[in-house]
Amino acid sequence: MNTNTIIELFDEEEPIHNLVSALANKPQKLIFMGNTSKFDRSCPLIKQFLANAGNSEIEISFRPVPERNLLQIADALQQLVQENPDCSIDLTGGKELFAAAAGIVFERCRAQGVQLHQYNIRTERVYDCDGDGQIPVASFPGIRVSQQIMIHGGTITECFFDSDDLNIDSMTRIKETVDKLWHIAAKNPEKWNRFIGNLNRSRIEKTTEGITALQITDNSTLKTITEMFAELRRIGLVSEYTENHGKITFRYAEQFAENMMNKAGNILEAKVFLCAIDAKNENEKPVYQSAASGVMIKWDRKSESDCYATVNELDGIFMHGAVPVCASCKNGKVDMEELYKLAEVTRRFGGKYAKSVLICSDISEIAPAFFTRAADMNIRVFADVKDWKDVDFTSALTNLLK
Repeated sequence: MNTNTIIELFDEEEPIHNLVSALANKPQKLIFMGNTSKFDRSCPLIKQFLANAGNSEIEISFRPVPERNLLQIADALQQLVQENPDCSIDLTGGKELFAAAAGIVFERCRAQGVQLHQYNIRTERVYDCDGDGQIPVASFPGIRVSQQIMIHGGTITECFFDSDDLNIDSMTRIKETVDKLWHIAAKNPEKWNRFIGNLNRSRIEKTTEGITALQITDNSTLKTITEMFAELRRIGLVSEYTENHGKITFRYAEQFAENMMNKAGNILEAKVFLCAIDAKNENEKPVYQSAASGVMIKWDRKSESDCYATVNELDGIFMHGAVPVCASCKNGKVDMEELYKLAEVTRRFGGKYAKSVLICSDISEIAPAFFTRAADMNIRVFADVKDWKDVDFTSALTNLLK
C-alpha cells in the first residue's frame, strides 16, 4: 500500500525516526506534530537529508501541539486525519502520549479506516498496527555514511576511504596493496608503528621526479628502517632504493602506497574497511551497504554562517540499513580513554541503534579491567586481530549486528 501523506510526531532524540517512513514510501506530504522550537532547529537538516536522498519535492509542514496534553494531541491528530484521508500515522518515534493519542483517533475515526504503522529500525521490518492487513511499502533503502552524519548535524570534511567512491577495479587494486602491507604490519605492529613514525620524521625531500629522501642519524633506527624497506622492496611497493651513510632514497611504486604509509594506523583502518564491505549475509548480500574509514567530522555550529566549533574523528563507520557500526582501530597501544572517546562519538553520530567496536592489533599490555569496562559501556572488543584472516574479520563484523 502506498500512501500520499505521512503524519509523524517529531522525535528530537532519534533523527531516523522522523525520516524512515518518508524514505521508504516517498510520500507527497510529510506532516510533523510537536514542539515548534525543537522542530525549527531540525527542519533544515530534515529537508537537506530528504533532498540528498532524492525526495526534494516532498511537502513538509508542521502542526504545533502541547507535548503533555493527551486530548489536545488527539484532537489535533484527528483534524489532520480528516484533512488528509489518504494519510498513514507513523508510530515509530515520539513519546508514549502520541501512541495513546493515535489509539484514540483510531477509535474515533474507525469508519474512515485510519492507517497506523511502525518500523523496526534494527530488523528493517514494518508492522501493520491497525490490523487491516495493509502496510506502507515495506522495503527500507538504508542510508549512506554521509547521510548518517548529516542527520546528526555533522559534515564530513575528510575521508580516507568511502565505499560510495570506489568501483570494482579500484577496489581490486586497493585490496592487493592493503593485503601486502597488512602482511608486513601484522607480523609486528609495534615495529610497523616505529617504522612509519621514523619514515615520516626522517623525510628531508621529495623530488619532482618522485624520489623520496630520508636522513637517518641513529643506527638503531637505520636498522629498523632498512629491514622494513627490504620487505617493501620484496613485495614491489618501493623501487630505486639506495642507502649511503644513513641517507636513503627510494621511489614509491604507487601513490596509494605512499598515502597508506602517511600514518601508522591507516593499515588497520583500511583492512577493517575492506572486510566490512566484503562481509555477506546468508543470502550472499552485503551486510553493510555503505562504509567509510578515516572520517573527519565537523559539527556544533549555531547557524549556516557560523564556523564549526568541534571536530571529531571516526576510524570506521559502516551502515547496515539505518544501523551504524562505529569503530575505533588501534594498531598500537590502547588505554581506557579510548573507550570513552569511542562511546562519545558513537552517541553523537550513531544514535540509539548504533553499535560500537574497538579493534586492537595487539592486547598484550591491556589489563582485564579494560574488557570489563568495555562490556559495561556496550563496546565490543576485537582483540589480537594481527592474527586474524579475512574470514575472521568479516565474520566478526557480521556478528556485531546480532
